[in-house]
Amino acid sequence: MPRAVVAGVFLVALGTLFFEVLLTRIFSVTLWYHFGFLAISLALLGTAASAVLCFLYPDTLAGEKHLRNMAASAVAFAVAAPGSVVYHVVARLPGFDDLSSFYLAFGSQLTLLFIAFFSSGLCISIALFRYSSRIATVYSFDLIGASLGSMLVVPFMYQWSPMALVFVVSATAFVAALGFLRAASAPVWLQISMALFVVASLSIGITNDRMKLVEISSVKSYQATQTQMPKPKTLYEKWSPVSRVAVEESQPKWASNPVLMATNDAGAPTVLWEFNGNYEGTRKLFARDSTLCAFEFVSDAKVLIVGVGGGRDVLMALATGQRAVTAVEINPLMGEIVVDAFADYIGRIFEDPRVSLHIQEGRNFIAASDEKYDLIEFSMIDSWSSASAAGAYVFNENSLYTIDAVEDFMNHLEPNGIISMTRYFAWGESLRLVAIFTTYLENQGLQDVDQRIMVIKNKLANANATVLLKNGRFTREEALKLVRIAEQSDSVVIHAPHVSPQVLAHPRLRRPFQGLLDPASLGTTRQQFIAGYARDISPPTDDRPFFFYTQRARDMLRGQRNEHAARRLALPVLYGMAAVFAVIGFFTIFVPLYLRSGTGIREAPHRLRSLTYFAMLGTGFMLVEISLIQRLTIFLGHPTWSFVVVLTTVLFASGLGSQFSARWPDAEPRVLGRVLAGLTLALLFYALVIQDQFTSFMWLGKVARISATVISIAPLAFLMGMCFPMGIQIVRRFHATLVPWGWGVNGAFSVFASILSIVLALAIGFRAAMLIGVACYAVAFVLIRTLPDDSAQSARAE
Repeated sequence: MPRAVVAGVFLVALGTLFFEVLLTRIFSVTLWYHFGFLAISLALLGTAASAVLCFLYPDTLAGEKHLRNMAASAVAFAVAAPGSVVYHVVARLPGFDDLSSFYLAFGSQLTLLFIAFFSSGLCISIALFRYSSRIATVYSFDLIGASLGSMLVVPFMYQWSPMALVFVVSATAFVAALGFLRAASAPVWLQISMALFVVASLSIGITNDRMKLVEISSVKSYQATQTQMPKPKTLYEKWSPVSRVAVEESQPKWASNPVLMATNDAGAPTVLWEFNGNYEGTRKLFARDSTLCAFEFVSDAKVLIVGVGGGRDVLMALATGQRAVTAVEINPLMGEIVVDAFADYIGRIFEDPRVSLHIQEGRNFIAASDEKYDLIEFSMIDSWSSASAAGAYVFNENSLYTIDAVEDFMNHLEPNGIISMTRYFAWGESLRLVAIFTTYLENQGLQDVDQRIMVIKNKLANANATVLLKNGRFTREEALKLVRIAEQSDSVVIHAPHVSPQVLAHPRLRRPFQGLLDPASLGTTRQQFIAGYARDISPPTDDRPFFFYTQRARDMLRGQRNEHAARRLALPVLYGMAAVFAVIGFFTIFVPLYLRSGTGIREAPHRLRSLTYFAMLGTGFMLVEISLIQRLTIFLGHPTWSFVVVLTTVLFASGLGSQFSARWPDAEPRVLGRVLAGLTLALLFYALVIQDQFTSFMWLGKVARISATVISIAPLAFLMGMCFPMGIQIVRRFHATLVPWGWGVNGAFSVFASILSIVLALAIGFRAAMLIGVACYAVAFVLIRTLPDDSAQSARAE
């Protein structure tokens, strides 16, 4: 096998994974996070469909001219990748109000993206088929290249935008094509042309951001109608692996003059408040904000603020005279805005000696700290990059709104200290906060939950609500103090102990909270009230961290028009795209295989068990991988670190496992059965024993946490990487037809599982999703052990 083949497969796989991650970042800005899983699904589907085409036309594609065909496929990928992105970011999609028109227009864009992934997949598939006797080696370099691509995207995205980096992907593919052409002794002029394309692609990528050659023309809208709008005047824009942060001039309805608005991925707007040192004026400015009530409730306090945003909460803390303010922000670009780019505009409040800023995830920060606080405050932390309602791989702030998170923060409260969380009153969010708090208190063996929680809300219909949880009981004096604060800020207290109902909010507002805080007064229990409530207000956990998703599945098609698109469209998009990919997979994989003469599956012995085996591998691999990424996010302290570390480790270790499996080129089912038995037991031990132990070690340094992650999951991935090539080697001895069908089934079920993982997590949690993945490997073990070890024997067709 020529070295150019191995190197080219490595480069194309690297570029494919790099491109895949870039698309998830672009989609997060141009569309909602519902579409994050599309890049993954498109890549899997394109690879599977290209492999089927290669198996259908082996002589044409993988024959004597295979090197030129690989070069042509790499060139097609090099052209289609930037071409599809340019078309996507320049074209304006119809609004989400008309989903049929939206999907029709978006379908044309998906077609181009599919062509890109199909081209890269075809290049790798030709190598796999041509050198099938060394499939373990080729598959190994495919996985290792992909792992490097997932790792490199992080440092690169701190320097360039995804639109620039897609040309780097193009250059990588052109380099691979150049290697294939050299190995094929192609004409010199053709090789020189390919080298020039490499230089041109790199030049465009390097200069794109400075010269604005390719940029996003319109972003997703944050309006209720969800129609896309032209971008406002942008004063600052930077990309990172975490998000795209932009600062724009805005004219909200409530402001008499334009204000500066910072957005994360074109959503989650936060105002940068112009400050000239007048703290009294600041207090008047925020007088109707329920968050200010929490700061006014305490005095001379040591405060921890999780989620800096534009610095509003820090300004509130300083205006109310708190003695020390520790601010924690997960997004380094938001930190750059408040301490550098717009520091003068916000009055350089982060240079106040009382303030310290830490760029870190909140729970990870608190785990490594010995400090205790009088007030720990969270206000409207919802970048929506948590993909809480639908299908991206990584999760962000959801981990702050769980029972487990409350326990972590309560452990760092002073006696009588307070946790303050502010969320939307609409959509059941503040009610869900109360469900989290009451469940946590019950888990601690405390029954007087109604005396440890208070809720306040501004009188405006669409205002937010602030929920206070005390490390102790609220006294009557404290309850009356909150009532006085509410009167001064045009707010209303929804719940407070020891006070007359006459001074509280209208019973209509109080009744839902009463169902959680005093369910006996309504003749029910807390669990019955939660189960019977119109929205899902059950308390999220680290295993099922979908705080923002309160819509019940039965109401999937009955969302309110004024509801946020991330809630109203979540399940329709998720299930709709699952159906779309099922149809595409059927027509691009199974129909061509079935119709092509010579690949009739009816003649293949052991066909049912063999194909089910590959279906179980595809499903199990994706369920395990996605569950690992999610659950390790909290431990690693950042969703980007979780995505990169887990994906890189899984792909790299799987590649090593594939290479190691080459030791058994004539492996029989009993050998593979031992691998699957060991893998199943190891995964089961990890899911039931090891997984929950990581949060106990969040205090470790970053290098130690990354090392622990790699050490714990690399052996699992090593065994996972052995299963596919050994399975191919076994079934090809039964019948050659089983090889393309096995590849196609594996790819199709990988696409299915990438969506299934989110559906399962929404319903039963990520641990259960991972255990189902483990069950898939267990089924694969049973299937492979029922195949005959003596491959020379003739097998009866099933």
